[in-house]
Amino acid sequence: MARREIQVFNMSFLDMMTNFLGAVIILFLLAAQNVSKSPGSGMVRKVEGSFDQDRLIVHGQVPNAALGDTLMLILKDNDPVLRSNAIASIGNSGIGRREERKYVDTTGMRIAKLPVNQRPEAIFIESATTSDCNDARTTDKTNDDTYTITLKALKLGKASSGYTVDGRTATYQNQVVLGPYKMSEGKKKLVVKDAMDGILTKEIEINPPTPCKSNVPPPPPPPLPAAPKVPGKVNFYVSWEDPNDKVNIYVRKGRKWVFGGRPSDSSIGEFSELRSNTGPFNRKNTNVETVRQMNQFIPGVYEVYAHLREDRRSKTKEIPISLWIINEKFPYESKEYTYKLNPTDNNPRNSGGKLLKTVEITTEGKFIIR
Repeated sequence: MARREIQVFNMSFLDMMTNFLGAVIILFLLAAQNVSKSPGSGMVRKVEGSFDQDRLIVHGQVPNAALGDTLMLILKDNDPVLRSNAIASIGNSGIGRREERKYVDTTGMRIAKLPVNQRPEAIFIESATTSDCNDARTTDKTNDDTYTITLKALKLGKASSGYTVDGRTATYQNQVVLGPYKMSEGKKKLVVKDAMDGILTKEIEINPPTPCKSNVPPPPPPPLPAAPKVPGKVNFYVSWEDPNDKVNIYVRKGRKWVFGGRPSDSSIGEFSELRSNTGPFNRKNTNVETVRQMNQFIPGVYEVYAHLREDRRSKTKEIPISLWIINEKFPYESKEYTYKLNPTDNNPRNSGGKLLKTVEITTEGKFIIR
């Protein structure tokens, strides 16, 4: 009996493989059709917005959107973003009523340029500045001082002839000056109302400027210093307690001196002990010496010295003295200075004594004291 040759690929197996191949081709064709309908290579972006039920419009912001982007919208609420003028029916009566929706300021929003009849309307304030306080020059600071406000408003949406604010008529994109307002009223609340649609409004609250400086007369000057009443435009006046102490004043200007031994110089002034008994006999010691300019100011720089002569018969070691620099023309510049003075052998002309003050007299008669 002859053996039959075994065939691996018979007709049933070939039919099955052909059916599998056809099914795979069909799947590839269906996948290619779906890919052709999918978005391009753009980015997938998540958008949050609101749904306006009256206009059937979705409001949202998508910064830097590009063609081919896929937008995934998440609704946050279903209130209208802008005011609505829709007419709604009540029951079956056919009588309409005007609905007033919540107004939301759109300042800073990037709004697409829609057709005029669909463009959202909004008012916003571009600038609002106050002037400086206007001083009424009175002591009544409560009611007299005023200020003004310069306002500039803009409108989005339908064109309008202008608006009203605080009883004034103004046009959008142009500045309007309002006021004057009293400083005493505090914050000023303004309402901008569209001229075509009175429901479209914008409110703003403005603080007044810095208050004006006070116009109350300045306080009276302090009392004059209790300077000694002595004649002369200028006095360098030295006094001490005991007339028996041998104190002398020296005034130097450049290389020139005025003191008891040289009592006068036209470039400095004249020396005086202010004695009441100036006769040659019965002269009493004094406790005052002065160098003064009697009839006019002599500009220049002066050094004022005091010298306590040393007396071996006296036990005096140190005494207090007072220096007054007196200005007749400007009495408030008169000042007193106190010192402790020690006795020395040499006088100021020989590097002794004590330098009290350096005084510059200006051409106007003012003192610059160093």
